[in-house]
Amino acid sequence: VTLNIVFVAAVADAFGTYHRRNGHALSEFRVNMPVNQRTPADAVTGNHWVPARFVLPTDDVDATARLAQLHGLIEDARQDPALELSEVLYKAMALLPAALTERLAAALMKGVDVAATNVPGPPVGVYLCGAKVLALVPFAPKAGAAINIGLLTYDGSVLLGINSDPAAVRDPDEF
Repeated sequence: VTLNIVFVAAVADAFGTYHRRNGHALSEFRVNMPVNQRTPADAVTGNHWVPARFVLPTDDVDATARLAQLHGLIEDARQDPALELSEVLYKAMALLPAALTERLAAALMKGVDVAATNVPGPPVGVYLCGAKVLALVPFAPKAGAAINIGLLTYDGSVLLGINSDPAAVRDPDEF
């Protein structure tokens, strides 16, 4: 499996475990996750992604079962034909006034419980003013979701950033 599937499996497990421990067992939740749409013909710069939305199960299963369970689910979400339409819609939204774009983007995020993003960072150490950067901490805005979990790889490490809404996650340390 890929790092992305392991990441999503950990998010599903954390979300399910947190809810079970707090007496609010749930069988699934909705996640929004950026999906890379870059093709070999695209320039190496710029963003080429669209948001995929899908439902993640939170049943209490062992890690092997969860990875197997999510492999097909995530691949289906990545191959959803509607993703091509998303890119067109987002490009059209970029032409609208900022206030309207913000309202439309917020409406698109309604009904999403968790946003999860996995971004590959530099595979080697980078330097700033001659000093080696020791860590890059991912921070992703909630963007309408109760929780946004960002994963960033850097120089052989995996770093996580979790941004949660206090109304939805009463004990972020436990989460």
